[in-house]
Amino acid sequence: MIPNLVEKESVQNAIAANVAVLNLSRMIGPAVAGTLMLYMEPAMLILLNGLSTPLVLWSIWLLSLTGDAAGRHMAKETSSGLGEAFRYIRSHPAVCSLLLLAVVPMVFIFPYTSLLPVFARDLLKVGPESFGALLSMSAAGALTGSLWLSFGRPIRRPGRWLLGSILMCGLIWLCFLFSFAFWQALASMFAVGLFSQIYRTMSRITLQMQVDDRLRGRLLSIALMDRGFIPLGVLLFGAVAEWANALIAGSVMAAGCIVATFFVGFFQREIRKM
Repeated sequence: MIPNLVEKESVQNAIAANVAVLNLSRMIGPAVAGTLMLYMEPAMLILLNGLSTPLVLWSIWLLSLTGDAAGRHMAKETSSGLGEAFRYIRSHPAVCSLLLLAVVPMVFIFPYTSLLPVFARDLLKVGPESFGALLSMSAAGALTGSLWLSFGRPIRRPGRWLLGSILMCGLIWLCFLFSFAFWQALASMFAVGLFSQIYRTMSRITLQMQVDDRLRGRLLSIALMDRGFIPLGVLLFGAVAEWANALIAGSVMAAGCIVATFFVGFFQREIRKM
């Protein structure tokens, strides 16, 4: 809905601002819930969360489309269904390239959120408190990245930013694996969160700018399926850590991320042309 709520030149900032709010809520929400659990039962918290839904629906009801967007939505849609969406992907190499590139970080980088306890225990030799600090630094980096995209100027050549941010994730993950001090691990996690969020937000922005209005919802639905590759990565690299050790598993993640990104960038030239 966001591209239909703002003018075209503000779409990038609006999408990035939406992501920033999501990241901020993911940081504030658990903290508020943890505090409220001191005074009420978990069942009451769930009920309270459910009662907030009407407020969200009311806020959506108040939204109004821009003039241009409203006119576009008055046009009669000639066809519908996922079949048309897949035909659109096949006939538009740029969109297909974005969807292929999205698989790389989901398989090789984002599984770190589930495997981080193993790396913290086996490589850094730290306990739960330090593990929480690592996650917090990753979330702070993600929030910083989304805020930067929210208030910064629209980025030119987004394809290069997409490739570069994934490569940086792989390189910085290597720095985390070979951290000689805990502060270096914290800094690495902040940078991983930063560049992974830059990629994630830029990917959504670029995809929405590439597709037609009437197909945007269906294309985003397909694009959001990329999160299904995260459990696959957790399964693969968890098995490697079990079979070998955490350092080898993490190194394979980093190497796979870097090599796969170069591979996609080389063969999918449409990304470099964006």
